[in-house]
Amino acid sequence: MKRHLYLPIELGSRELAPRLPTATIAAERGFEDLLEYQNYLFDKADSLTAGVYLSKGSNNIFLNRSSKLRQHGHAFTACEEESFGLGRDEVAYLRRRFGDALPTALTGNARADLLRRRMKALYEREVQEIKQKYGKFILLNTNFGLINSFDAPDPNVHLKNWLDSGVFPSDNLQEDVAKFNEFVVWENQNFAGMRQLMKRLMYTEHTVVLRPHPTENAGMWRTLVQEIGAKNIQVLEGTSHIPFMLASDIMIHPGCTTGIEALILGVPTISMRMGASPVHDFYLCNRTNVVATSVDQAMQLIAAHCRGGDVITASRERLLAVLNEYLEDMTTDVLTADRIEDTIEEFVARRDFKEDDRAIETVTWSDLTPADAYKRQKFGIESQRIQDTLAGFQKILGRFGNIAVTTEGDMMYRVARSNTHGAA
Repeated sequence: MKRHLYLPIELGSRELAPRLPTATIAAERGFEDLLEYQNYLFDKADSLTAGVYLSKGSNNIFLNRSSKLRQHGHAFTACEEESFGLGRDEVAYLRRRFGDALPTALTGNARADLLRRRMKALYEREVQEIKQKYGKFILLNTNFGLINSFDAPDPNVHLKNWLDSGVFPSDNLQEDVAKFNEFVVWENQNFAGMRQLMKRLMYTEHTVVLRPHPTENAGMWRTLVQEIGAKNIQVLEGTSHIPFMLASDIMIHPGCTTGIEALILGVPTISMRMGASPVHDFYLCNRTNVVATSVDQAMQLIAAHCRGGDVITASRERLLAVLNEYLEDMTTDVLTADRIEDTIEEFVARRDFKEDDRAIETVTWSDLTPADAYKRQKFGIESQRIQDTLAGFQKILGRFGNIAVTTEGDMMYRVARSNTHGAA
């Protein structure tokens, strides 16, 4: 009997690489996997053979879909990939929320696999290309999905999404709205700081590369760069963040998970912590990165680093010790994806899936609505990219040689043993 694993993906630039090892390991063990933009993969549950849906989270938006999945014979599991570095805290939170009987496993976060030492070879060619093009550069990674969203410039549009997804477990709407507004204020404070930093950097000799978050409107940043006349600042979008981090001389961000990844990778990093806000303490990066509480302090840290100072690099071991209190899966060569798949295997063994091969409904894109265009931008995975990523894993890890990826439709890929499906 065939076994099926379905991996919904939202942000392809961030999620493809960590989810692909889980898919390929599952394929090694006899699963057939589908990767697709999450909304469409959830919506077509009735047209897919019963299998296991591996969600990237367990907020209400995902949980509300679980009943439909079960109705059509699927099992619902979640790997908390958003809460990077908070494994033990996440387990405690889930048990408080759903009760101690909830089946949980502390596997680690699949994003960690991409940060292991041997995985740096996966990015060598791209890193060298970036260095040849930009030379030494300062990397600005932004994270303003509320106030500079690609599809909803009004932050209040996101309030409903936050309430629907259960970001705030309170039943007090007034309190929840107040907490949401704290995040909006926090983003505005950090945005003001980032804008000032850009104006200061434009008068230096540094090359600056700015990478907006995939959900942001990159056009706003290009307009801003043009308005201030910053010829040394280039805005890029649709690029993978890890190669740019590895190629950069130093990275600055306004409170972002990339700060944690940079610490592990050994990339000198500064977290901008502008103004007073309770939201600052929500982000683990502000406990594990060197922090600048003003633009002046950020410029001083940048200048000291570029002169060869070790203020940032000398802090790495101390900050890693703090991170190790939260992240437990970086000490061995065992892939987190292997531990995740072990857990899925145990879960599947307790289920009785019916043999029920169904046709796959594909999505075509003859006329893109604005909403579809936004989803496609977020997914952002092309066939060649997924093939290249798989080839990189095959070379570095010395496994997955019998695994192939085939294109099943726009924004849909099948991962399976190559003796079952040929390569695309």
